[in-house]
Amino acid sequence: MLNALSDVMRSLRLLVTGGSGLMCDVAGKERRIGKGDAVVIRPGERHFVHNDTDEELRLIVTCTPAWTPDCLIFDEEE
Repeated sequence: MLNALSDVMRSLRLLVTGGSGLMCDVAGKERRIGKGDAVVIRPGERHFVHNDTDEELRLIVTCTPAWTPDCLIFDEEE
């Protein structure tokens, strides 16, 4: 099981600029993301991104307000 994380205070936007991978949404459903895809993650939503290919997965990640490490919450590994 991959560690999911949430940012309790910030809205995140991911733009895939290269490669592909898996995105797990708040409901725990995985979906494939690839070049050109955009994902919005609302504050507090659990999520993870996993590169399951040999190709480099490249993302541009923005957040509002500015990101700081103290807002992240990682799930315990099962």
